[in-house]
Amino acid sequence: MDDDRRWKIRPPKGLAEYILRHCQDQNYLIFSEKIGTAVCTCCNEEFSMEQEGIYLTHSRGAELTTFCPRCGAKVIPKNVRYGRKSLRDEGRIIWFRKHGAATFMEMDKFIIDYQDPHPSIWTAPVQQIRLSANSQVRMDWQDACWTPPYWHSVGNIRVKHPRTSMWGASQEHTHIMWESLKNVGTDLRYANLDPERFKDGWWDEYDTSKRLIAYMSEFLKYPAIELLEKAGFETLVMHRATGARTRAINIKGKDLRSILRLNKAEIRYLKERDPTTGDLENIRMVRKYWPAARIEDIEDICRAFPRYLREETIKLISKEAEWPKVLKMLLEEYRATGDVYTVQDYSDYLEWINMLGIRKDKRVIYPKNFGQAHDTVMEQYEETKDSVQLEAFKTAEATITGMTEPFVLGNLMIRPAASPSELQKESKALNHCVRTYVDRVASGKTSILFIRKVEEPDTPWFTLELDCSGRVVQCRGDHNRTYPEEVGAFIDKWMKWREKARASA
Repeated sequence: MDDDRRWKIRPPKGLAEYILRHCQDQNYLIFSEKIGTAVCTCCNEEFSMEQEGIYLTHSRGAELTTFCPRCGAKVIPKNVRYGRKSLRDEGRIIWFRKHGAATFMEMDKFIIDYQDPHPSIWTAPVQQIRLSANSQVRMDWQDACWTPPYWHSVGNIRVKHPRTSMWGASQEHTHIMWESLKNVGTDLRYANLDPERFKDGWWDEYDTSKRLIAYMSEFLKYPAIELLEKAGFETLVMHRATGARTRAINIKGKDLRSILRLNKAEIRYLKERDPTTGDLENIRMVRKYWPAARIEDIEDICRAFPRYLREETIKLISKEAEWPKVLKMLLEEYRATGDVYTVQDYSDYLEWINMLGIRKDKRVIYPKNFGQAHDTVMEQYEETKDSVQLEAFKTAEATITGMTEPFVLGNLMIRPAASPSELQKESKALNHCVRTYVDRVASGKTSILFIRKVEEPDTPWFTLELDCSGRVVQCRGDHNRTYPEEVGAFIDKWMKWREKARASA
């Protein structure tokens, strides 16, 4: 195959100037002390340093920077006397051209050579894509090892990956000539090609170009894309452009109801919320187990409903309970308390009930207050799960602290943790990680004590840790905040009391 296979497309005007202005890896100010002039590689303007009132020093690397007095670009000064043979920039520029209903995309490789004060630019096409409603064709330039380079057609409509080094790092940066995006064929006249939809904030626009071409291809291939956009489902469209595929959307549907598999009222409800593909997958899954659920109920229950359920979890729950009642119970719990309990939490709850031998009736399977029932059963399970660990826990606490009764002084008190489940509650209430200390306490490496206010003996306040020799390691409150002076003075007095008690024992 020869070079004639590619389409002869006329490049847009000002392509070289655009590359200099927007696509250089580094901009340079190449100056000559002998004649007193400088050339900016960004705007390609030559000016007198004396007239501009600037003095330049050669930068060996990129450590010295200044600004071009003409275009304001950030530049690195380079003296014309020093060699610049290795100073060059390689990248790729993408531009568009229309031809009736069709849109042509061409990617050109460019090389900027800085050996002369005015940089020279070499460009050559490396990829072309023709997009229309009737056909989509991609042609890539192939640099072969054992045969002459040639153009060949590729099935998938994607932007060619940049050349990479042996370590996987990109050796070419990619740019889009956004001005040329106005030159699209009539088949794309209703497409939303706003650059802000596709940009990801990075200087290199390879990922941006992938999204842009994917969007164009999908828009032309499926009328559903245009329908979703006009209805306001922007996020769904962009997820599709970034490669997200889901069975929750019938991309070949002819109207919104068949595309989203929802009724008109549900479509109106979701339109205001601009859902993601994940939201639609959750709705589809909840509907599978709760067919009569309202769309507003589904939105709430999705917070507690995992997108991908394990088959064992489904089977376990199905043996013991009815799915609609389970989901309704979790929904009511969330709306009443704001606490999120997932389907996995309910599966654990059923497992604990079976292990503890609790008699199962409707009040147990569908408790009115699931959160309280869950915590109660979890506490029973934790306490009976490993009696050896529980006994070791209590023995270690008594050995290190030497306490059998709480110590009370003024309006404060301190006592050792009585069980692993208490560490779980303390951790949940104060949002710290003391729940992970169960094994360390049981093995006698550390001891955990609770500091409380006398009038609120069951309300977590501060958590104290002692090492195996009885020294204070840390004392933390809510979200690991440090203790106030009042608590510090109380700890000092308690430590003195403890030393006297151990000495007299």
